[in-house]
Formats: sequence, structure tokens, C-alpha cells
Amino acid sequence: MEGEPPALIYTIPNFQNPTGITTDQSHRERLLRICETHRVPLVEDGFDEEMKYFGKAVLPIKSMDRHGVVIYAGTFSKILFPGLRIGWIAAEKACIDRLVSIQRASILSGNHLDQAALDRFCRLGYYDRHIKRMHRVYRKRMQTALKAIRDGFPSGRVTWTQPAGGYTIWVRVEGLGVEEETLVAHLADQGVIVRPGRLHFYGPPGASHFRLSIAHLDESEIEEGMRRLGKALAAWDSNRGGARDRRAQ
Repeated sequence: MEGEPPALIYTIPNFQNPTGITTDQSHRERLLRICETHRVPLVEDGFDEEMKYFGKAVLPIKSMDRHGVVIYAGTFSKILFPGLRIGWIAAEKACIDRLVSIQRASILSGNHLDQAALDRFCRLGYYDRHIKRMHRVYRKRMQTALKAIRDGFPSGRVTWTQPAGGYTIWVRVEGLGVEEETLVAHLADQGVIVRPGRLHFYGPPGASHFRLSIAHLDESEIEEGMRRLGKALAAWDSNRGGARDRRAQ
């Protein structure tokens, strides 16, 4: 309710979904100070923490936590495969004990066989090797996507994020004077499916947005998709511009 303190603050500081942005060190320190001052738990979602391709790593907020306000959550599902529902939490012991009680009340226990296999997989060094391979594959995909966007998207109205890792790119299209749903439908007619940005806003977004993902496409598919998308955006902008000129006459 309005006026009541928040129960917690949730953040994805690395390769945030859907935007792909990474917050800098000063932003993380300010957020941590706010939570410490007001004794509000900070849930740090590190689901993509390992998938950094470019630049220097920024320390997790949990690494700066001196007062036990940060609950760090990670997962193997994004790095290995989605069906592997195994993750971890780093938090104060009292918090962990409470979460264990909640888990036991809801699902009794996790999949012990999967956990034992994953433990051995990590101890033998296969997980580290897998991460290196994932970096090679997805770094190339992200580089391909960003280059295709730079080369093929119309300049001026269209801007996009430059992710340092992860799987998503956030695109903003300004000044079209059209509902986002209409633009998304137009793109689908041109053979490109995007996730509407309005689904990620609490209030009016002020422009058209959409999310692009490189997770399930190879380089040739990414290049073709970005080519279609750039062509469709240019055609749409040109048609809208012609319509505006006719109305002005």
C-alpha cells in the first residue's frame, strides 16, 4: 500500500532482462547503502552472472554486503539447460534456515540425483569448460547481432542497448506516432517476431520498445533476422513519414 515501506528490493544488476544493461559499481554501492539504511532486504538475481563477454567484471552487490541485507540467487538453468531446476542462494544463516523450512513445506526436497550429478560435473571441472564454450558461442552471436543492427537499422529514431553479456538486446523506436501493437504486428508480417516492450513497463512507456534475444539462433539466422527487422523498420518509418507529409499539405 502507498506509504508503507517495501518488503524487499529486487534487482538484476548484470545483463538485466529485458534491457540487457549492466549497472556500474557506483550504482550498486548506492543501492546497497539505501537498503542498509532502511533495513530493506535486497534480492540480487545473478541468473546470468557467468555470461559476460565484454569488458571488466563488476563485483556482485553481495560481495560488498557487510550487514546481511543482500540475498543473492543464482541458477544452473541458464548456463546448462532450462530443465535443470537447480540453483543456489547466498544469504545470512537465519534467512537460509527460513527458506529451507518454506521449501520443505512446499516440495519436501529437491532432486537429489540431479544435484549429485551436477556436484560431480562441477568438481571434475566440466562446468568451467562448459562456461568457456558458452562464452565463445554467445560472444560471437552477440557481436553478430550488434554489428547487424548497426549496419541495418535506420538511424535517428531507433536506439538500442549494448549488452556486455547475456542474451537480450533492448530496442527503442521513437516518434512513430503509432501504437506499439501495430508496429509489432507489422514486424511479424515481415517475418520477425519481437517481444512487445509495453509488457515490461509499470506505466505508459512513452515510445515503442521491443526485446531481441540471441539465445536460440545461430549467426546466419541472427543476420537474416536483423536484416529483415532493419528493412521493416525503415519501410515503416518511410511510410509514416509519407503519411505525415500528406496530412501536412
